[in-house]
Amino acid sequence: MRILLLTTVDSSPARFALCERLIASIAAQRSPMFEVRHHVLIQNVHNAELGRELAKTHPWLVFHRLQERVSLSRARNILLERTNRSGDLGRADIVGFPDDDAWYPAPFLLELSRLFGAPVQPDIFVCRYSSVPEVAEGVCTRAKKPSLLQYVRCASSNTMFIRGDVIRKLGPFDEALGVGTPVPGAEDLDYALRARLIGQRVYSLASAVVGHRDKSVALRAKYYSADLLVLMRHATNDTAHIALLGRKLMVGLYLIGIGRLSIAAWFHALRKALESRNKPWPTVGGLS
Repeated sequence: MRILLLTTVDSSPARFALCERLIASIAAQRSPMFEVRHHVLIQNVHNAELGRELAKTHPWLVFHRLQERVSLSRARNILLERTNRSGDLGRADIVGFPDDDAWYPAPFLLELSRLFGAPVQPDIFVCRYSSVPEVAEGVCTRAKKPSLLQYVRCASSNTMFIRGDVIRKLGPFDEALGVGTPVPGAEDLDYALRARLIGQRVYSLASAVVGHRDKSVALRAKYYSADLLVLMRHATNDTAHIALLGRKLMVGLYLIGIGRLSIAAWFHALRKALESRNKPWPTVGGLS
């Protein structure tokens, strides 16, 4: 089983140190049962030697460098483009997009490879994350088919793992979304919803078996407008997507009630989301 992981990181010492934790967690789980290729795009690079010693120590680790800083969605697309050209994407059975500050507690990668090699043959697997993640043993027997709401609650760049042939059909992230764009967020939500339209065999685990800082209500409010916009776009798919949109509108009212979102911000988010319905989807297609 071949696992391809794609990560982007800033070159600052603090951010790169977090990425080293992710790399160390992968290195600690190396096994004959699966093969890992981890491509890392370092942005804002001023030191050409950054990461070279790590790459020598870990031959499965590939660094790419940019002198400038680009949006998160663009950075992930650069990695998709480069791994597609190198052949690593074409050989991948499983693809994941861990953030630089995520990590995998053992034996997560082994359990992930077992799940995708099991008779259920999932196209997509999602789980939860936590700053104190659980041991991932038994993922194969514990993973269940989720509702759309359960799927969206779990799906994030850190916790969605997609079969390689689905990724190759799905293509790039929407570069109009994500940190570093006018719509700072929801690029992973959009990607997860699009992936689910292609990969019908979806499994999830409600347990937090991936390491990452905990979710905060403040971030929920920060990304509310982006999430609402994406859910509005997808509401034409079926009634389940419409129900999900309605729930998001109620979440906005809850955030207003606890003082995390202003009424003006909620109406602004709704207006932007409604406007987005009249605009054509950005061109996103398969990776040839």
